[in-house]
Amino acid sequence: MTGMRPFWNALPTEGRWLLSTVAIQTLGRGLTLPFTIIYLHEVRGFDLALSGALMSVIAITALAVTGPGGS
Repeated sequence: MTGMRPFWNALPTEGRWLLSTVAIQTLGRGLTLPFTIIYLHEVRGFDLALSGALMSVIAITALAVTGPGGS
């Protein structure tokens, strides 16, 4: 049997908490990204291209750090 249900049922309680927390955190981050761009552009006065570049630096740094830091 394949799918999410067997995987979820096989996880210990700590694993379920961890995955649930990561999912909620990722959802929250995704909901705040557009408002961060608006804030940088409207309040702080950055150009939209620079605002996008600043947000991409966050993503690139996360990709570079997560792999080595997670193992």
